[in-house]
Amino acid sequence: MTPDIKLNGTSVASMGWLRETISFPVPQSQSNTIVVPGRNSPIRFTEALGRISYQPRSFSLTFSMLGTRKRYDQMVTEMANRYTGQLIKVSTSEEPELYAIGTLEISSEYDPLSAKGQLVISCEDADSYRYHNDETIINLTGSGTLIIENDFMPVVPTITTTAETSLSWTIGSDSVRKSLSAGAWTLPEFELQAGRNTVTIQGTGTTTFRFKEGAPMSIFRIFVDGQLFYHPQLSQLAITEAKLSEDAENIDSLTLSAPFNHPYLNSIRPMASTIVCKKGDATVFEGRALNDGSDFYNTHTWTCESALAYLKDSQQPPFSYKGTLKGLLEYFLSVHNKAVEEKKRFKLGNITVTDNNDYISYSNSEYSCTLDAIKSKLINTHGGYLMVRYTDTEKVLDYLAEFNERSIQSVEYGKNLLDVKISRDHTERITALIPLGAKKKTTDEEGNEVESDERVDITSVNDGLNYIYDEATVKEIGWIWATEAWDDVTLPGNLLRKAKAHLAELIAGITSMELTIVDESDTGTDIGSIHARQFVNCLSPPHGIDGRYACMSKTVDYLNPSGNTITIGASGIKLTSISAKQNENLSTIEDELLGQTATIEGISGKVDNIASSKMYRTELIIDGVSIFKDKGQNSQLFCKVYSWDKDITASLPDTAFVWHRKSGNDETDAIWNSNHIGIKSIIVTTEDVQDNASFYCEVSI
Repeated sequence: MTPDIKLNGTSVASMGWLRETISFPVPQSQSNTIVVPGRNSPIRFTEALGRISYQPRSFSLTFSMLGTRKRYDQMVTEMANRYTGQLIKVSTSEEPELYAIGTLEISSEYDPLSAKGQLVISCEDADSYRYHNDETIINLTGSGTLIIENDFMPVVPTITTTAETSLSWTIGSDSVRKSLSAGAWTLPEFELQAGRNTVTIQGTGTTTFRFKEGAPMSIFRIFVDGQLFYHPQLSQLAITEAKLSEDAENIDSLTLSAPFNHPYLNSIRPMASTIVCKKGDATVFEGRALNDGSDFYNTHTWTCESALAYLKDSQQPPFSYKGTLKGLLEYFLSVHNKAVEEKKRFKLGNITVTDNNDYISYSNSEYSCTLDAIKSKLINTHGGYLMVRYTDTEKVLDYLAEFNERSIQSVEYGKNLLDVKISRDHTERITALIPLGAKKKTTDEEGNEVESDERVDITSVNDGLNYIYDEATVKEIGWIWATEAWDDVTLPGNLLRKAKAHLAELIAGITSMELTIVDESDTGTDIGSIHARQFVNCLSPPHGIDGRYACMSKTVDYLNPSGNTITIGASGIKLTSISAKQNENLSTIEDELLGQTATIEGISGKVDNIASSKMYRTELIIDGVSIFKDKGQNSQLFCKVYSWDKDITASLPDTAFVWHRKSGNDETDAIWNSNHIGIKSIIVTTEDVQDNASFYCEVSI
């Protein structure tokens, strides 16, 4: 997900700007105190009106672009003309369902040396609350008791009745009763508070409540079977623990504890109740309780597992399948969905894991649960990760080769990093690998195709050798051999490529880093949380950490967020695997940027005069839209240089980077090239591509 801001519904990224930072601090309360001579404590009027009021919210948004001064001035002018001094709705890509509203001001700065322009949008008078985009509508036909859930902001709803109706509710210890005729009504005394509000309705018609919810920041809440179980502003619904463990390779878990006097202890039914945790409007956990226990003080504790565990509830019968990888997962989910109730069903989402031949053949003579079948027939053979996404109406199961989201937050030394634990396991290192492919097929005497015991190897494409090795590592630790089989690889060339990528992982051993962090979203800053199954930018020079890593797990204590931890490169995961796969993909990147009109046919990076024995390599990162449908869009290309897996880009001077364009027009290409010397990243716009153009970066070391 590309970080973005929308202003009155218009994407800033679509206007050519890249979002760098956002600051949405929590609004300050309106406080008033009087110091009385001779009195030891002041008289506080903060809650004199029965509730806390807030000062106007201030926030700032920082964007950047790379390009000429002329283009920068045009982009700034467009933004200033549209938004300066205007009352604008502002929403973030992390929480698109909420918006802030205020008057915007714009400041700008351009650095001609780096050809980088910056734009800062600020606001000092925004409403203290952020509002929900959609109006909340709740109704009841006839008589009954209606429970109305409201976010943090007190609000008076519009009440519509279709017949004579009587409403009863309480304000503190007072009971209130109102009789309404058919029509629309606004009752100032009927104000919805944060959390659960109860109103008793007597009548024969339909009574409808409409209101707009709001909150000063994203609040963590827990629901059990749709009913509110925990809200931080409701003391009667207090809990003692809510600790979530996210694991990219396994089922997420939640530990939930509540005191003996919690009014809804009995509402949690292990294996039956659906437990949902929300932060703001985003669902951060959905699942079920596995058990229920209590301690000496009768505090109840439940261990819960996420919705992915629903795949353990169904059985896959014996099967024989031949077809595409996607088709097999569709088959597994079809069997699962037919065997379970509605809340346990999944819709198939994005599949980015691929098979080289787009054809697989599997069979199973035994029954197995659906989750085990997916792991044994897909994940164990093709890699990848399962990820569950939650929408308003369904659960979506993605099968991803690599994570497709990048955390907007970064982890930085001196900013939000509290502790670092680095673990390096050298026992799994190897220096020589014998790769084996699929079993070769032969024809028997009856003309049937059968598998033999002989496997595809790399001898024909590797100078007669059936193994590969790393010379530098052999000199360091000696010869350590291993074999690896890829049952789906039938071509020696593909087998050699996979073996080289795998050896690059194995020579480095297993490295994991556990980082104790302060998640800035828990401090009131309106920025998306860091989650497992995301890439996270981490920087800590004292510990040699600098790069974008996969967040494999996260533990978050929602009642004590200071101890939150994330793990990058978890047990069994090699940090080099990410780089190896990205490097492998560079040779095949081809992004269609302008529909049928213009295509950047090849984006490649090369490093001249680098000895292969030193294993220097480049990594090209593309940030922005991949398809240009409108003028003014762009993609930003970064060129990074690695020595092994250490990013050495920052140690190289800008003058080492020279970008080239080939469009078939030597004269205009020469002008373009002269404007893109000595910079480590460039912006490719629709103006840079007329018909066809290729771009590459030349790096001198």
